[in-house]
Amino acid sequence: LINRQITMNLLGVPQAQKEMITEHYEGGVFEYVTDSLNYIFTQLPISDNYFWYVYIKGKYSRNCCPEYLVEKNFAVLKKRVSRISTHTTSVSDFLEKKPGNYTHFVLLDHQDWLAAYNKEELEREWNLILHNSSKGAKYLLRSAHINPDFIPQFVLEQCTVETESVAEHKTADRVGTYVSTIVLTRN
Repeated sequence: LINRQITMNLLGVPQAQKEMITEHYEGGVFEYVTDSLNYIFTQLPISDNYFWYVYIKGKYSRNCCPEYLVEKNFAVLKKRVSRISTHTTSVSDFLEKKPGNYTHFVLLDHQDWLAAYNKEELEREWNLILHNSSKGAKYLLRSAHINPDFIPQFVLEQCTVETESVAEHKTADRVGTYVSTIVLTRN
């Protein structure tokens, strides 16, 4: 059941990530899921882990929710709400329409998909990210690949991979379903 693509789709794992897991994770998908669940339920404090709390309970509680929902933070959020804008677009399209001198990028795991299905777009995105980044900018991404090798060489030549930070981010990962967290800093 776990090895079927329909099951993985229902869990939010696209085919490209399933293939990465199958090819690069010792033990394949079953072992990956087993290791992830073991990590989640034996090493993460579920009582304050709002990701898993909402998965299991179907709702947040006053004591287990994201910071933006904590009552004491409401006044600050209300005061700064005008500074928040949402955009439904790709990273590349956003940077073309809203060029700037950005300092932080949280890319999550979409680069797994780009690496598998559209390497041209992956390179286009990184060109735009670097073009719109200040010196010292930080880039955080995660992957289903145990040793992601999809970051273009021209990016690695302009950035430093922070291996020490990766370990810190892994222990702070409260979702627990990705095997790699990559932190890059623009030189």
